[in-house]
Amino acid sequence: MPSPGKQLVFSFLAGHILYPIGDLVAGTRLIKYYNFLQESQWWQEEKLRRWQDDKLALLIRHAYANVPYYKHLFDRCGIDPESIKESSDLKRIPVLTKDIIRNNFNDLVSLDVSKRKPRLACTSGSTGAPLKYYTDMHAYSVGWASTFRAWGWGDYNLGDKRVTFGGGALTSKSSNPLKQLMRDKLERNLKISAVFMNDESLGNHVKQINRHKPSFIRGYASSLYELALFIKKKGIKIARPKAVLSTAEMLLPGQREMIEEQLQGEVFDNWGCNDGGGNACECREHSGLHVAVERSVVEISENSGPANSGEVLLTDLHNYSMPFIRYANEDMGRYVPQKCLCGRNLPRLDNFQGRSIDFLVTAEGQKVHGAFFSRLFLNLKSFTHFQVSQVLIDQWIVKLIPSAFAVNSLLIKEIELVRTIIYQRTRETKLEIEIVDSIPAGKSGKWKFIANEYEGLS
Repeated sequence: MPSPGKQLVFSFLAGHILYPIGDLVAGTRLIKYYNFLQESQWWQEEKLRRWQDDKLALLIRHAYANVPYYKHLFDRCGIDPESIKESSDLKRIPVLTKDIIRNNFNDLVSLDVSKRKPRLACTSGSTGAPLKYYTDMHAYSVGWASTFRAWGWGDYNLGDKRVTFGGGALTSKSSNPLKQLMRDKLERNLKISAVFMNDESLGNHVKQINRHKPSFIRGYASSLYELALFIKKKGIKIARPKAVLSTAEMLLPGQREMIEEQLQGEVFDNWGCNDGGGNACECREHSGLHVAVERSVVEISENSGPANSGEVLLTDLHNYSMPFIRYANEDMGRYVPQKCLCGRNLPRLDNFQGRSIDFLVTAEGQKVHGAFFSRLFLNLKSFTHFQVSQVLIDQWIVKLIPSAFAVNSLLIKEIELVRTIIYQRTRETKLEIEIVDSIPAGKSGKWKFIANEYEGLS
């Protein structure tokens, strides 16, 4: 862990000089929102609710006036946009699903999008079909400001050294490599891919972490757990962080215990959904995840799920380029009725049933995280959904659902591309590719895009 004196100096420079300059150059307002969120987390509940309702009313008016999809939807359902004044009024608006977004993509883009400096983003594909959408610098600023605030509950300060251990959206390459490199240097963020893992790669990762000496390690829950298991098996030491930030997947109790024991840092579970503006994180009480209500409205549907949980519905209050209102991101959760002992009035989610991603194992014994397949299928134009399952120690089956608009010649080329890329990673694993009309849900009732069905794997 870096010396406290040097860390405080760099954090001061980051918050007062480096990030403000970055905002000026990039056209973002991260520091402005970060400072606001540091204050608003201590507001009284009523003040938070009024602020959120005011932002929601503005978003609804904008959506009706500028987004064709919502203009048609509201008119068809007889909804007066002026009547949506608070979050409880949202129930009158039909839910927005991923299929609706894909089928109405252009109509969901705001007519004034060009003035907002939009950029095309995509989800990590944790449900098997990465979703593309537009966001803008305003939403981007609020998103990172709320993330940095949440990390602060684990004692993070702007500019603290960190390691990002994961794949997909966490460590993917930017369309502007130089800009991304400058940002990583500014944030002292060392990115380590955890998509392919075996003893050799994990040993190299530990060496990288020890050289970097991060104050924080952030990563997929499953990847952090694999790292902890490797450290325990080999009996080696790792540079002790102040905290470990788990994200992208459900964190199981046994995983938390192993990670804290081996990485020697307190684990703070995070949940994020950039496409819907969702953001929640544990504080030091570890009794639920505080929701960033200043970023989005997070509803829990009335449909009863396991342990009284319901479907998460998200309304991003800041993405005016492509508004998502009551967006179903396929997570489940429930609200905690009691106030947190930390003193914050931000509501909390618990019994959170987020994404769970399996590993596959190659015939050579290398573990492959599901993020690899998400990125692989992201830019394929011929398929809408996919599933990769392991049925034997040396056999995988890839199921692909073709798009209704797929061109046969391109479809054949993309099938061969999938086969070639996977073969480059695992030459000894037998691969079957099937074109199907549908992919059934698993035993849990939930469709998994990575399914490890081979019982011989520990």
